[in-house]
Amino acid sequence: MRFHGIRTILIWAERPEEVYFQIGTVGQAGICVKNGQLTDTTEHLRFAEITITRIGLTETPKTMPTSRNTYGLIVALLICFGASAIGALLTTPHIDGWYASLNCPSYAPPNWIFGPVWSALFAMMAVAAWLVWKVEDARSKTLPLTLFFIQLILNVGWSALFFAFQNPFLAFLEIIVLWIMILLTTIAFARFSKPAAGLMIPYLSWVTFAAVLNYGFWSLNS
Repeated sequence: MRFHGIRTILIWAERPEEVYFQIGTVGQAGICVKNGQLTDTTEHLRFAEITITRIGLTETPKTMPTSRNTYGLIVALLICFGASAIGALLTTPHIDGWYASLNCPSYAPPNWIFGPVWSALFAMMAVAAWLVWKVEDARSKTLPLTLFFIQLILNVGWSALFFAFQNPFLAFLEIIVLWIMILLTTIAFARFSKPAAGLMIPYLSWVTFAAVLNYGFWSLNS
């Protein structure tokens, strides 16, 4: 099928199950394509060559208004750094006492490195959750965001078990569950935002190292 002189292509949807293409020259009627079926609405049109295929309706994910996006990011940062603050309150009182008395694995990093690393990770977590939250999509975001909050609670719980309760064994068991939840969260995030999933990778990598470190403390001090 050959046509010549194409000028305009308009695409719209009147109902979710239908997609329409209006292809025509300026000042002329056109050809309507409904679900891949060609309907000629006028005669003697000159159009460029086109191949008609069956087309389903696909929507490009939309984002929320800018002001709401900004508030959402602020809320995400407050939630994540709130969890970080709780973890710090559970950890700091035991650093110079109980933690300092433990036999440390040879690969344990210096204490000063944990603060900057966790600050960066919590910031990336917040942005990742925000990127998923702000996407307007027909699919429910309840699952990925629920998984995110569960892993955040487990993150704080690890600090309680390891430092406040001074129990490296239970903390090691818990960090395995935490690692699994982070992985599931990352996979769930990827369905809505690849950048969000990418921001979770450093967190997953660090918790992998933290699990190995936790095991080292348990094995050396049991």
